[in-house]
Amino acid sequence: MIATASRDKTVKLWKRDGTLVKTLEGQDGVSSAKFSPDGELIATVSGNTGKLWKRDGTMVTTLEGHQYWVHSAEFSPDGNLIATASDDKTVKLWKRNGTLVTTLKGHQ
Repeated sequence: MIATASRDKTVKLWKRDGTLVKTLEGQDGVSSAKFSPDGELIATVSGNTGKLWKRDGTMVTTLEGHQYWVHSAEFSPDGNLIATASDDKTVKLWKRNGTLVTTLKGHQ
C-alpha cells in the first residue's frame, strides 16, 4: 500500500499496481502521510494538527497542540512514538494512542 498526501485536503491509499483503495478526507491541505513500521497506522499532518488513521481509513485520533503549520510526521523505528515538526519551532513526541509525551524546543 502507498499513501499520497495532497493540498486538495485528501490522503489517498493505493495498491502497488495503481488501483485507488481509499480516500481519507476531512483535513486541511495535507503535507505528509507516513505509514508506521508495522504498516497498521498512517500519520498525516495538515494545518496545525496531525492525525492517526488505521490502515482501513478509520481515524484513530487527532494530534493537537502545535501553534503553527505542521510539516512532517515520522514514526520511531519501533513504531511506538510519532514525532511531528512545526513552524512553531517545536517537535512534539506522541504515543500511538495520541497521548503527548513531550515537546522538544530549541530550534531557531
